[in-house]
Amino acid sequence: MRALAQISHRLQDEILHLSGNAEYRQVSEVLYYKTIRAYLEILPELNWAAEVAAQADEITEILASLAAGDIRAVGFIRRNHIARTLNRITSFMLGDHD
Repeated sequence: MRALAQISHRLQDEILHLSGNAEYRQVSEVLYYKTIRAYLEILPELNWAAEVAAQADEITEILASLAAGDIRAVGFIRRNHIARTLNRITSFMLGDHD
């Protein structure tokens, strides 16, 4: 679990470095660290394989976008990943899980 958290933190840092907007970086960083704590609290109870696969998929998609020079797509990928993560957490909290 610690390794997944470290990867997530590093990914967040790298994504923030892509933005030239200092205010955006500051707000995003604060929000990220406030929300990641809650996610990490319930992570042991989630489907570990699905969470690792989701992180790997996000990284793969971001790298492909960066290789294509499409920085804007990185933001959409991140947004979509966050939405899917929230859906998995909501399903877990509502008892709709394995």
